[in-house]
Amino acid sequence: MNSTVPLDEALPWSPGIERKVLVCDSIETDGRFLLHTMAKQILASNNRVLWVTCSPITTRQVATSLKKIGCDMAAVYLRDPSKSKNLTIRSLTTEISTKSLEDPRFDAETYLKDVYGQLKQWIREQDQTISTPCWIFLDDVSSLASILGDRLVYCFVDSLFAFSARLGKNSFGMIVRCSQDLDQTLTRAGDEEKDNTGWVGAGGLAHRQKLKENQRNFVPWERSIGPVDTIVDVIPLISGYSREAHGRLVFSECPGGRGWGDSSKQQPQSASWNKLVINYSLNDNGVRAIRLRA
Repeated sequence: MNSTVPLDEALPWSPGIERKVLVCDSIETDGRFLLHTMAKQILASNNRVLWVTCSPITTRQVATSLKKIGCDMAAVYLRDPSKSKNLTIRSLTTEISTKSLEDPRFDAETYLKDVYGQLKQWIREQDQTISTPCWIFLDDVSSLASILGDRLVYCFVDSLFAFSARLGKNSFGMIVRCSQDLDQTLTRAGDEEKDNTGWVGAGGLAHRQKLKENQRNFVPWERSIGPVDTIVDVIPLISGYSREAHGRLVFSECPGGRGWGDSSKQQPQSASWNKLVINYSLNDNGVRAIRLRA
């Protein structure tokens, strides 16, 4: 852990090959910085990005974050969004709040169906104007599910995956960010961990143990997202934060998917699971990567 490189130099992918990427993070290790880095690489390759933010941040905040890491297209967007051909940003949370205030009969299912139709139209327009693949970023579908419900959001994401499958290869790429707080908590806790802390009155320790038992029996809807080609887990370090590293990125390939390589062909069923593991550090100059193993 002596030398570091910019994160965009360590990513094991080619932005010119469309694939379905699932980014799993948590409150402790927010993975939006990874989406910013990937979007910067895609835009630098002259590919087009539609960033759909599902969390309570504005389109201008997204563009500002991209500009801070050196994305030229974001600077164009901030000056005049109508002149930005390669970068389009849309905030669903802003739209939902506006529509729900204007119309007391606001229907979440109808709204998501309209959004799905508009995304399909955007994809078809890109296919007619450019030969390179376009990309859709769904930034934090877990936050969207907390507003509109798990089932509706799952059907929305699954419908986009199905549309990509119908179009076949060389259609469009998707990067979906979701929360995996529960799975990360259970992974760190372990099945044999004994918790002897807590208060005695009003249930105390028994209450906490019951909550843990319920967590083990609860199945988060995010586990059903897919099928995807690759997965990135943004996880905390076992030893905690340090001056050198703030967290870890685990890049995995799903059997039957396209993987992280430059080949557009599907990987065999026996494809390796963990492709690359790196630590990362966040600082004022950007994100640095510390390569551990490949």
